[in-house]
Amino acid sequence: MRRPAGGGQRGQSLVEFGAALPVVLLLFLGAFDVSAYVVDSSRAQTAARQGARLASILGGQACVPSPLTQAQVDLAVAQNVQAVASTMSFSSPNTIYVYLPQASDGIFNPGTDKYTKFTVSGSAVTQVSNNLQLSDRNQFLPNESSLGVEMDWSYRPPTGLGAPNLSQKSWAVFKAMAEPTGC
Repeated sequence: MRRPAGGGQRGQSLVEFGAALPVVLLLFLGAFDVSAYVVDSSRAQTAARQGARLASILGGQACVPSPLTQAQVDLAVAQNVQAVASTMSFSSPNTIYVYLPQASDGIFNPGTDKYTKFTVSGSAVTQVSNNLQLSDRNQFLPNESSLGVEMDWSYRPPTGLGAPNLSQKSWAVFKAMAEPTGC
């Protein structure tokens, strides 16, 4: 019995395609996971930066006393961070810290920094602890305080490949809005 010419080639191509397809599919899914992580990481950094900016504007109010209390100021900052973080597609914020960094690099250290801690559950932001007061926030030149916001968040890969959850931190530090010394 004779085989038709080229019939074996089609079978070989089909086997090669079947062997390569899972590898190519895993590469595409992995690329999708990485790109989703990069987008969420950028949004988390934007949320922290927006919170630090708001903290620097609302904090202190040395010359014009604010009608807001310290708890209201920090809650407004945490709610702002949560609102911006809600745009993350595959991640969610867990904890938000509003802090007064002692280190020159601005990285949050709960052992040395005064801070207010919030937990986030869905759209609810709840204050957990506080040792940072409005009076700690100096707004007078040239010694205005740095105010930082750190958001701890979790990333869940959309395809389910790789690690089930990645815990990350995003933070930003701004100087408190300065007031002239002669107010």
